[in-house]
Amino acid sequence: MESSASGETDPSDLSQELPNEKREEGKILPDNFSFRARAKTIETLETPSAEVDVLVLGCGVMGAGTALDAASRGLSVVVIEQNDFGSGTSSKSSKIFHGGIRYLHQKTYGLVFEALRERSRLIEIAPDLANPLPFVFPIYREGKQPLEDKERISYYAKTFPALVKSILRWTVNPASEDMMKMAKYPGMLKISMMLYDILSWIGEHFVEGNGRMRRHQMLSRDELIQEEPFIKKDGLAFGARYWDGFAAAGDVRITLQTIKTAQKYGAKGLNYCEAVDFIYGDNGKIRGARVKDKITGTEFKIQAKKVINASGPWVDKVRGLAGARENTLRPTKGSHIIVTREKLPVNNAIVMEGADGRLAFIIPWDEHVIIGTTDTDYQGDPGEVNASKEDIAYLLKAANNYYPDVNLAPDDIISTYAGLRPLMVPNRNVEESATSREHSISESEDGLITIAGGKLTTYRSMTKELMDKVASSLKSEFGMNVPESSTDKIPLKRGLTKRIDNKDIPEDIRQYLFKFYGKECEQIWELMRHEPQLKERLVERLPHTLAEVRYSVEHEQAMALSDVLMRRTNIFLKAEDQGLAVARQVAEYMKGLMGKDETWGDEQVEVYEREVGKSREWRAGKKLKN
Repeated sequence: MESSASGETDPSDLSQELPNEKREEGKILPDNFSFRARAKTIETLETPSAEVDVLVLGCGVMGAGTALDAASRGLSVVVIEQNDFGSGTSSKSSKIFHGGIRYLHQKTYGLVFEALRERSRLIEIAPDLANPLPFVFPIYREGKQPLEDKERISYYAKTFPALVKSILRWTVNPASEDMMKMAKYPGMLKISMMLYDILSWIGEHFVEGNGRMRRHQMLSRDELIQEEPFIKKDGLAFGARYWDGFAAAGDVRITLQTIKTAQKYGAKGLNYCEAVDFIYGDNGKIRGARVKDKITGTEFKIQAKKVINASGPWVDKVRGLAGARENTLRPTKGSHIIVTREKLPVNNAIVMEGADGRLAFIIPWDEHVIIGTTDTDYQGDPGEVNASKEDIAYLLKAANNYYPDVNLAPDDIISTYAGLRPLMVPNRNVEESATSREHSISESEDGLITIAGGKLTTYRSMTKELMDKVASSLKSEFGMNVPESSTDKIPLKRGLTKRIDNKDIPEDIRQYLFKFYGKECEQIWELMRHEPQLKERLVERLPHTLAEVRYSVEHEQAMALSDVLMRRTNIFLKAEDQGLAVARQVAEYMKGLMGKDETWGDEQVEVYEREVGKSREWRAGKKLKN
């Protein structure tokens, strides 16, 4: 007999309320995603008869997206994360949603097209979380003086034969040619920009709504200087401006909003829960996992029809629990530094060439600037990855090459962060930056389904493909009819239905809360109204308050001080002292909210200080060569 997993909600109707969202007198009540709800969920799962359709291991953006796709199809799903939600790669990216202009050079047009389509889709379903951002691509030539019009024709005529040879070599072997050298001929840059626009235009036609990007513009030397007055002018020839997506609210906010939306469709999300072993059925297939609650130290079992390994850089470790020995990943490290926009005044994101010829970015982020990223092989513990002295020197050198008058120094750096790209092991020996961003979905003989590789931008389409495979397995093994995916129509955040008068709250705090939380900011404003002391700033010049801390604990399952300072807010990345001065105050407030013992606050501050210390390890030792 066949069973159905279809629910009653039509996700294509964006005006309706989501399931499990309770209302009273027009106000949203607690949404069962608090520290208290976490304990109740674990208690429910410990019931011997409890079984879910899908158990997802890992809750970065891939795990969160999988949970949303599964739950919105009507499946019962639990997603667990060994640390905090999005604490791995999903909070340590360059925070851009892009097709990958450099992937055109590698001729991976399918990947670029998919990413551009998903970029538009993300801007449509989460318009405040993913915004269009202009990127300027400056091109320099050898020599100090700009070309006059008559010299330009002669120069390009002389270089044309070399360009043709370069294009022919690239056609046979893309890795043999340097993209930046090819782009120094304006016709080649124009062709690349046009191809990017065409793939973007085609992808946008798969998306209903407003997920559209402006088309590129070629910039003369004078126009480029007008756009970026402080950029290096020696050798500057021309450039282009194009648009891509940027996570203005932070990349981890995409993960948090996705898992919160999944929870409203019935999914259960548990952070600080680690799978330590698998449970097997009589047929030898994996039917769940034994899980350790890292908050209490206790263990419990989660029984499931299907188990998905979506643990990012930890994919091979999880596969090892089932006896797998070969590695599927070649993780590469991407490091970033953050400085103030006052120190590095840019109006657009800047595409720059590093010392090794690969592309990196200078990205404006409110009053700060992100500089990144590196791309180097990494062999260590995925949980201990940090920006090294060599990474910092590389990024400073690249930025100073484009902005020499700014003369960035190590002391200008406010914070650093580094994450791992869980890339697939290549079939041949290639450089780190040439390793494919494609993904794979596989199922082992014992039934563990693993998704690996890919990139942040394409997480939604990847999880749809993954759940299509799971749905097929549930059909064949359990006779379940699972509906099609509808995540392309499910909004991750909804705006306010009316403007609320909160003139007693500073404008920057109001704008920040609206951008980060959408309609959910009403609850934070209510907290401020009833308890005025909660609206005081935690850090000067940043819009974070104790009201946001309380909301994080009661509505976003923040379990630790680091969860709040590093992921629910941007204090770790943007505060000049990375939040060390306010750590004690926040820890003590959280301790009272959660009913923790007297030692909890001290322990949390100590852990957070270690996190800050790890991000500053590069400062030890000899002076950086800049």
